[in-house]
This record gives sequence, C-alpha cells and structure tokens, in this order.
Amino acid sequence: MLEGNARPLAIPSWVPPAAADVIAWHAALPGVTVKNLALLERLATAAAMRDVWRKTNAIDADEIVSIILRAEAAASDLRPPLPRTTENMAVHLKELGETPLFPTTPGHVAFALGAAAKDMRDHEVNARLLWANLWTGEPDVTFDKLLSILRDAAVFYGQLEAAYQIAAAEADPLPAQPRKRGSKTAKETYFVLILSDFFERVGGSPQDDVVATIASVVFDDASAGPDAWTVRGKRRRPRRRKADQT
Repeated sequence: MLEGNARPLAIPSWVPPAAADVIAWHAALPGVTVKNLALLERLATAAAMRDVWRKTNAIDADEIVSIILRAEAAASDLRPPLPRTTENMAVHLKELGETPLFPTTPGHVAFALGAAAKDMRDHEVNARLLWANLWTGEPDVTFDKLLSILRDAAVFYGQLEAAYQIAAAEADPLPAQPRKRGSKTAKETYFVLILSDFFERVGGSPQDDVVATIASVVFDDASAGPDAWTVRGKRRRPRRRKADQT
C-alpha cells in the first residue's frame, strides 16, 4: 500500500537539523509506504529520541538516521532458513503468507520483464489477431508499443540493479546475519548488531543504552523494547562481517 507524497511530517524543533532533513527527504519520496512513513514519524516525534540525540551529539545526526533506516531495511529482509523437507516447506510458505520467499531486487524485476517480453513474442500471432477485441488498456497502446515498454522497463531495472550494486559496494559492510534467523527476535537482533557495529566504528563505543532506545522506537510493539543489558548480550555473540564470509 502506497502513501505517495503524503502530508509533510511535523518534525519537532529538538530534532537535529541534519536528522530532520534526512527524515523529511525520505518522507517526501514518491511511493513511500505507509509502514515506512510511520517509522519516519516515530523517529521524528518519539520522546525517547530526545535522549538519543543528546547522547550522540558527537556523531553526525544524518548518519545516525541513515544507518537506522538501512538497518531496519536489512532486518526486514531477513528470512528464516529454508526447511529441509517438502512437508516443512509447505508449512514455511504458509507462514510467510504474502511475504516473498526471498527478498526481491530490481534485478528480479528486470528478469521478469524480459521474460514477459519474450513470452509476448511466443504468442504474437494470436495476440495481434485479437488485440482490438481483448485489449482493455489505453486505446493508443498497441502490441508493438507494449512490447517496447516491457523491453525498456527491463533495461531500466537492470540499470537500477547495477546502481544498487555500486552503492552496496561503496557502503560499509554490514555485520553477518544472526545464526538463528528463524527465531522470533531475529530481526530485532540483526537490527541491534548493525547499530552497535556502527556506533562502535564511528564513536568508539557500541552505545548499548542508545541502541536499546532506538530499537524500542523502530520496533513499535506492545513491549518497551530491549534494555541495554539485552542489547549487550545480542552484540557479544560471535559474528563475522558479510565481507569476511566465504
């Protein structure tokens, strides 16, 4: 469900200007989802974030917002390991519901569009014969025009995938995913690992209490979120960076 260019967020004056700019920019993106807009609003208005900004004033606020959004996206993309049996796979797929088995990428979209264009050519004779009777879209769209659009769109998403890959290569590598990816707290654990790693690299300390506060704002549920002791336990589990894995 898309919110589009929704109402501008009312960002309190106590939010650092650099953080406010990043939040406002993301909130104004075309096609921003309702879920992401709600997250941005919590980051902008949750009273708990006052303490975060006070304790991290030596670190660029825009970098903190950016790593929070990156960590939330990476945690959301976390998937449990695939079951080893067909029976368990059926249960696994049912539990996923509408969630894709694997996170989608622009590369997947490019492949699907390219395959659709090829399939159109396979049915070209009958499609052209019945186009005027069966086509319900814009009247000026012909078989050839639709085929061209699909091919152009496939190229676009291929280029978008390449841009993603370049950005990923230039960004700091994320910590390895938690071993127990199927646990109920796996997403929160991975989020904590990413933020703790960031604060340790940038500020020299994992900032357990700050990470706990941010996690409680990002994972907006009935609980109060993890405390500093819990965060410390999560980040001390042995792990390797993605770039170090083979």
